Amino acid sequence: MELLRLADNAKPISWQRAGLRVPEYLLDWLEHWIDRGSINYPMLAHGDPLLEPLRGEPRFRRLLERIRPEWERFVPRFQAAD
Repeated sequence: MELLRLADNAKPISWQRAGLRVPEYLLDWLEHWIDRGSINYPMLAHGDPLLEPLRGEPRFRRLLERIRPEWERFVPRFQAAD
């Protein structure tokens, strides 16, 4: 799929600027991005305001549920010991 081939080179945000409904291809792009190793749960869950229209989508919430455990295992490796 052409979109997935281009996913590493661009962040599709023009749909939001146009005030359009969230197209499926954006969720496809995000899922591809996660499949390639992005597990930044805080950024996806609340950090990036451009993702706000996606946050109510059931598919987006399922993606967050998928990466949250990976993030929670990742973070302690970089926290300072007490």
